Amino acid sequence: MSVLHIPEDLLRRLGPSDRDALTEIATRLYETGCLRFDEAARLAGVDLDTMAEACAVRKIPVYWYKSEDLESDLDTLNKMTS
Repeated sequence: MSVLHIPEDLLRRLGPSDRDALTEIATRLYETGCLRFDEAARLAGVDLDTMAEACAVRKIPVYWYKSEDLESDLDTLNKMTS
């Protein structure tokens, strides 16, 4: 793992804790398309649900398709074509 040094004053502007700062950085990198959703969650050190919540707070659209959603959509399509 690499170490990234961020000046303390800039880090505190990003959030009250290192975790909050990492989440801020990760959500913005996801928003700009630099990272995929799962990569941003990994950078922030959080699970996908927590990452989705962090994006929602920042009004960043999340394009994260759960397998349950796919199954539900496929069931709906099957019903529509039957």
